[in-house]
Amino acid sequence: MFDHHCPWIGICIGEKNKLIFLIYLLVQIAQLVVGILISVHNIGLLVVMGIIVILLIILFGFHAFYVAKNITTCKVINIIRGILELEKDFVYRLEFKISI
Repeated sequence: MFDHHCPWIGICIGEKNKLIFLIYLLVQIAQLVVGILISVHNIGLLVVMGIIVILLIILFGFHAFYVAKNITTCKVINIIRGILELEKDFVYRLEFKISI
């Protein structure tokens, strides 16, 4: 099953390689943590690497949640699009009723 194409690693993420993708994210987080421990004296680098670690942990959390709930990123995006379309339609109807 296709989930989405990831431009960062250049492949499509799906059912057969989702675990590999999660392991890849964990390895990237571990590498950055080691880099942070090594570069203690460079504050600017520490800040940048710390922000990247936080973003990767959030990304890992989202994908781990999707695996636990057995849903795909595309499905989540389509749900969000549907909610936004409903809100747009609701606002349009509300404006139409108010203007009468």
